[in-house]
Amino acid sequence: MKHYYLFALLAGLFALMPIKSFALCEGHSNSVDLYYSNANPAANLNPELGWDWQVQTTSAGVEIRVHFLDNFVGMAAPQLFTFDDKGVLIGNPIPMSGWDEATHTASHTVTGLKDGDVFVFLVQIAYADHILFTERIKYVVGSECSADDQPVVIGSCSGHSTAVDDYYTKNDAAAANPFVKGYDWKVTTTDKGVEIEVNFLDNIEGFAAPYIFFFKDGVLDGGDKPMEQFGQKALYSLTGKQEGEEINFLVKIAYVQHVAFTERITYTVGDNCNPETSLINLEDNNKHVRKIIENGNIYILRDGVKYNLLGSKVE
Repeated sequence: MKHYYLFALLAGLFALMPIKSFALCEGHSNSVDLYYSNANPAANLNPELGWDWQVQTTSAGVEIRVHFLDNFVGMAAPQLFTFDDKGVLIGNPIPMSGWDEATHTASHTVTGLKDGDVFVFLVQIAYADHILFTERIKYVVGSECSADDQPVVIGSCSGHSTAVDDYYTKNDAAAANPFVKGYDWKVTTTDKGVEIEVNFLDNIEGFAAPYIFFFKDGVLDGGDKPMEQFGQKALYSLTGKQEGEEINFLVKIAYVQHVAFTERITYTVGDNCNPETSLINLEDNNKHVRKIIENGNIYILRDGVKYNLLGSKVE
């Protein structure tokens, strides 16, 4: 009888204990990892439908599931690439244990991780005479993503360039311009801060160590700061900035015994614009802004300061 009561007591205690819900993040993408895609002539850079992804912390480990939506012929042999926080590949690619040819779904469970670890991965899949590398996905082990966690976008500007910063390029013996396709940049103001993203489009051998330089009135403001690296994408987050405050920055990268400096990019916190047109449109409501043309190039003159159409100050 005593054993019966003990069993009943333990059963009641377990019933009262909260069951840990598995931490899940999921999303959709049709972007590719340019670092691997540019280096592989068989890589597909433009999947039409893309893929859905899901990452979940379970009692067995971190479960990854990717569902490819494009119906590519001969899809097979998905592999998992994992990276450290510097963007360096950890070990060799891992053949994914779960591949369902009928549903184009790949899955794999990674063990040995603990709550709070930052986990970065991409999935490579082969098909016909091609290969596809998904973009890199970052997941904090044990975290759960919901719509409430997503930052609210207040304003965003983006643009494209192949230019380098003249001052730093001329004064650094290792500096050069490797940009042919160039780089895309995007700056976004959210309710959580300012997010800066620069995506380098060329196949830059040895691409590494992106750093961001901030300027105030044309002078370096503090030291250079390391950025998060996702292949050939560099990310940086700023907090404590007020709407209307101007940010001016460039990004430095290293590659095979050289360095490169992007041009300087100017962004006003809270702005929501298309750099191709936004500065020109300011003429309509700001008498201190006007468009000028010099040597066939269009510039914007704002309060006596000249800017190009990407919003960067022209020295």
